[in-house]
Parts: sequence; structure tokens; C-alpha cells
Amino acid sequence: MKRIITLLLCFNIVTVFSQDVKTFDILFPLDMPSEHYETCSYHALGLSDGNFVFTQSYYTSDANGANSKDIGVTFVKMSSKAKLIDTLFYEFKDSNSVDYPNNKLIRNPYNENENIYTYFSYGDTCYYNAVFFDNDLNITDEVRKPFLAEGFGQGHLSGLNKDNNFLYFWGVSAAEHWAMEADIYGEVKKRSPKLLAGDDYGGFCNYFSFFTYDEENKQYGFAIDEQEDGGMGYELYIILDEDLNVADKKTLSGYDGYQYKGANGYSNVVELYDGNFAIMGVFVNGPSADALKLCKVDKDFNIVEENILRYENSPSNYLKTCVEWRNLLKCKDGGLYCIWSQTYENVLGERDMYVARVDKDFNLLWERCVKTGLYITGSHTGASVLENGDLVLTGNIFTSAYGGVEKGTSVIILHDNGTSVSENIYDIRPYSFYPNPVRDKINIRFSPDVNCKKIDVYSMDGRLCHTQNFNMQTINIDNLNSGIYVMNITLDNGTTYTDRIVVY
Repeated sequence: MKRIITLLLCFNIVTVFSQDVKTFDILFPLDMPSEHYETCSYHALGLSDGNFVFTQSYYTSDANGANSKDIGVTFVKMSSKAKLIDTLFYEFKDSNSVDYPNNKLIRNPYNENENIYTYFSYGDTCYYNAVFFDNDLNITDEVRKPFLAEGFGQGHLSGLNKDNNFLYFWGVSAAEHWAMEADIYGEVKKRSPKLLAGDDYGGFCNYFSFFTYDEENKQYGFAIDEQEDGGMGYELYIILDEDLNVADKKTLSGYDGYQYKGANGYSNVVELYDGNFAIMGVFVNGPSADALKLCKVDKDFNIVEENILRYENSPSNYLKTCVEWRNLLKCKDGGLYCIWSQTYENVLGERDMYVARVDKDFNLLWERCVKTGLYITGSHTGASVLENGDLVLTGNIFTSAYGGVEKGTSVIILHDNGTSVSENIYDIRPYSFYPNPVRDKINIRFSPDVNCKKIDVYSMDGRLCHTQNFNMQTINIDNLNSGIYVMNITLDNGTTYTDRIVVY
């Protein structure tokens, strides 16, 4: 099995179990009622020494789950082989501090061997907080500074610009949006001279991507998901000039009648080596056809090339409802890691993570379905490319043993060629299939670096119900009665995989 590390972290390691799923049990201090705490992992960062660090934050609540309070963050350092190296717990200085995916974990742009974690505390005055720490998890500096920005809250987005300052974008209301530039020490350098966006959109908006639009002219963009009634919407790209004025506004075009469908995500826009951009999103055409597409767009955001990563053409609206979180990361060679999570309708507890690797010309090299069994949550997953080109993913986990409450972090590492950090890759599948539950036909997609030999479908009592020597992209099971079945997939190299399918 591809190694999956489950970390139940806080302050003191007491036990390490040697098995495929490793558990690091950490004791909580006596004054923290462990039955009313939860953990969240939002960030991962490849370090300059070849290892990586991720954060795991802790918050408490009362017995009814109300009055939650963030108390601090543990920085967890691991090797590129998923070996735990060290941990550092950092306690928040203010009781109203908040850890959130929009905070930052970055390398110090002025010192690659130092790292910065930022968070905010809210009250009558918003405070910018930054923790500077080296690769050995020694804190080298701390910053706490009033952040004078009206309406600044958790719904913000930021990224480092060419001057190595943070460029923030946030909304006071649906019609009031602002931009601000501040250095890594929280010193505000400039602020947009007027409200942004105005009446261009009045519905609910998600901010999910910062990107460099024109590096030479210091223009930057923010991708905004404008959601209309029913969750439908479109992408609006706000382009800012060096003085934080709106230089241009663009919407996604050239997608053959498909309407963009918003979802959670981080870097859904990435600047490519040829001056174009890559985006990844769900597009909907009518009540039945959905597509998850990786698109290359030009400076006017016209789609000039696309790769359909997922497609569904049935009344189940499979992709429309089930593709959750998305991320794009640039590889060392100019290609991309495409990452998304997906749940399955009517199947309790099923959540998978998908990773696709494309080269700089958008050719699909490999694709993996990560069936964690530990359930990475769809909306909060840290991702980073390591110095050796490998991909690390960290996400919140929950199990039925904890009553569905998030209690730890799973860590998944994939090499650049699609293999995992351990030899047994049972839970990392070189294929994916949909829908599940299914009525009559399963669509299956294999990674281009593997070949399937045959597929067998068994009833729960072990009876062979369907078999085929695989030479197509569908499995016809319209002769099966409603129930639960086991699907065995055999590759031509002898590797076998087993999946549960539900027929209705």
C-alpha cells in the first residue's frame, strides 16, 4: 500500500507503531478536554533541505460544538520518505486568533532556509501575525502588528508579488472589494484607491486563486467564483496594475456552451512556460452533462487547448455534485500536477483524492486515484512540490472510530513518475471509474502508463456475475440485480485491485 501517514498530533509523542498505517499518539495537556477538540491541516511546504513541513492547528469547543477557539499550530517536519523528523507547537498569542486555509506557509523570499507562517487575530482591531522559523523548526522571529483594513476577514486571498510583498484581495460585502499590498512583516505599503468590482457581480463570491498576470508590468490577478442561485456561476478574473487599480476584468470563454460550476479550491490558475495560463474547473452543459477540464487559456482567457479529466453524461449529475476541492501545482519541468477530491452520491464515507500528471504540452503522463480509507476532507488539503520533484499532500482525516470528527492528518507522497514512497501501492489505483452507485454501465479510465487485462464482478457470496477481457472503456452490468458487488481488476503485469460497487 502506498504509505499513508496518520498523525494525531499535539505536544508529546508517546508511541510509534510499525505498520502500513502509522499512528503517532500525542497526549493533550490536562487543561484541554480532549473530547472537545478538533484538528485541521491546511498547509504543506517543501523545504530547501529537501524535507517538508506541514501545519496542524487545534481548536476547542464546548460539549455542543459551539464557542470554538483556535489555540495554536503544530509545525510537523517530515522527510521526503515520510519519516517524522521533528515537531514544534506554537501557541496563539490571542484568544481570538484564527487558523484558516487563506493563511500562508511560505519560504522567506529573502532567505530560502527560513520559513514564514502567517495568521490573523480579530477583534476591535485586526492583527497580522507572522512566525519565522528555520528548517530545524527553531523560531527566529515573531511579528504582531495592527492590520488596518476595514472588513478584512477570513474570506480573503493573497499571494507574493514580484516585490516579495503579500497582495491581499477581500470583500467587505458582495459589492465592495478591496486590494492591499503589505510586506512579510505586516507593514501596509499601498491600498486600492477605490472599491473593486462594484456592480459587476452581486451574488455570493468565493476567492480561490492568485496568479501573476504580467510579471514585467507587475500585473496580478485574482480568480473569483461568482455563484448565482443554485450554485451555478462563472469565473471572473480581476487584473490589477502596480497601483492596485483594476486594469482589466475577464471571464472564461470558449467552452462550447458549458457553464462554469464553482467549487472549493486553491491555485486553480497557474502561469505556464509559454505565457498562457492553465485552469481546472467543472463545466456544466444542461441538466445531465458535466466535465472536469484542464484548460490552457490565453491572455484573454479564451480556451485554446483542453484535456477532459472527468466526464459524465447522465441524469445523475455526478460531477456537478461530487467534485469538491481542486489544486494545480507547477512541476519542476514546467508540467502540472492536477489534484482534486471527489465524493460519491449515496455511498457513505466514500471520498477519494485524484492526482494527474501532465507535461508542459498538456499530455497526460499518469493518473492516480488515492483511496485513502482515512478520508481527506475535500475543502482543506495542503499540497507542495518537493525539491526532488515529488508531490506531498496533507489533509484532515476522520474515521468512524472518532464519530466522524476530524482528529488528525494524513500525509501522501507521490514520486514524479506516479509511484509512491513505498513499494506496495494497493490503495493508490492507476484507474478511476464512475458512477457509483451504478444502474447499468460503469465508465472506467485507466492511466496511460498501465494496461488492463480483465475485470471480474462478484456477488457478496463469491459468485462470478460478470467478466470481460478488457478492451473498452465501459463495463456493462445491466443484467445485475440491485445490491452490493465486488469488482476485481487485473492488470497485464499481474497486479490486482478490488473495489466495491453498488447497483441500484
